Amino acid sequence: MSGIAYQLELPGEPLLRVERSLPTPKRRQLLVRNLATSVNFHDILNVMGVLPNLAWPRVPFSDNCGEIITLGGMSRAGRSGTG
Repeated sequence: MSGIAYQLELPGEPLLRVERSLPTPKRRQLLVRNLATSVNFHDILNVMGVLPNLAWPRVPFSDNCGEIITLGGMSRAGRSGTG
């Protein structure tokens, strides 16, 4: 299964629309389908490459709203939906 992501290959380069395979959540993790995102100052610093210890390529967005798709092992079932 795959999904679409917008990622930066290197600092200062434009966002690229890429297809990525979806990861399988590990214990105490979950997989979220992103429905909305905002661009904030932290994201601009990511694009500029001024934050230390960044791994490239990277998806710069830090504030998101989404829907839980899959729970990893040992996760407690909770309310599903958006939020």
